[in-house]
Amino acid sequence: GVLEYFEDARRRFLRPGGRLVPRRVSLWVAPVSCADLWDDTAFWSRRPHGFEMGPAQDIAWNSGHALRVEPSQLLAAGRCAASLALGDAHRCFSFTVDVPIECRGTMHGVSGWFVADMDGATTMSNAPGDPQRINRRNLVFLLDRPLDVATGEVVRVHMQIRPHESVVRWTIERWPDADALQSGDERRRLDRFD
Repeated sequence: GVLEYFEDARRRFLRPGGRLVPRRVSLWVAPVSCADLWDDTAFWSRRPHGFEMGPAQDIAWNSGHALRVEPSQLLAAGRCAASLALGDAHRCFSFTVDVPIECRGTMHGVSGWFVADMDGATTMSNAPGDPQRINRRNLVFLLDRPLDVATGEVVRVHMQIRPHESVVRWTIERWPDADALQSGDERRRLDRFD
């Protein structure tokens, strides 16, 4: 992937004092409503033509899905989850970010996008709603069941990413509000998806 390519380019081609463009990439996440994608992915649980496809369903739930996410599908504003200097070694990294729900709806997963810092003044992004959005789809990490969410609830997203292996592990928790989340009292947690 791009992180590996930039690390290799820095090591082999960049002269001392040289700069990579883009120099940094930020990863953003937000809860998303995407019923069509969820329904398409749930296909494997419906026993097509009488065949048991449970293992395929497990793979489908545990994969990132490419989708052009529109602003109307977001249940909250995106939050910056990680910022990575391109050219550095990023074998494995993780982040945890808390996102307050801003509009009631059905959450089907979490969408991710990037903002690339080209030179400190110019960015390139595939963010939903960005007026200069590039034509690159977002990634959506689905829940194994739709979840009705209400304004004021908080979604905690934790991801561990091994970019060189294309491996992502995500955990999503839903809390009634920020106070409950800060209390750490797991009895107050509403849902957890691994």
